[in-house]
Amino acid sequence: VSQISDGQIQAPTGSPVSQISDGQIQAPTGSPVSQISDGQIQAPTGSPVSQISDGQIQAPTGSPVSQISDGQIQAPTGAPVSQISDGQIQAPTGKPISQISDGQIQAPTGKPVSQISDGQIQAPTGSPVSQISDGQIQA
Repeated sequence: VSQISDGQIQAPTGSPVSQISDGQIQAPTGSPVSQISDGQIQAPTGSPVSQISDGQIQAPTGSPVSQISDGQIQAPTGAPVSQISDGQIQAPTGKPISQISDGQIQAPTGKPVSQISDGQIQAPTGSPVSQISDGQIQA
């Protein structure tokens, strides 16, 4: 053991522990754990979990879930659901319903009813009744 000017006791010579200036004990040499400047313990080497600077644990490598900067869990890869920036779950791919930015569910594709921005259901196509903007049913 030797005494150094910083007033800290240094590890015995030949010991696999070394004292660094930040006052944190570093992991023994050869250990799969390393101490980084952010004060967070990093995952053991070879582990499928990695610690990123945002303080969030990332999903294990190879896992079908990925963490994105918006803090929302994205759908598993290959799943027919995708998460979009507006925070609304989009309809599964290939499904006849599509989600539009106004948050209204649009009518299934091929159906004779269409949803318009005024929030009123329009009459089926080919029907002798048409819906006009004044909200009155025309003859």
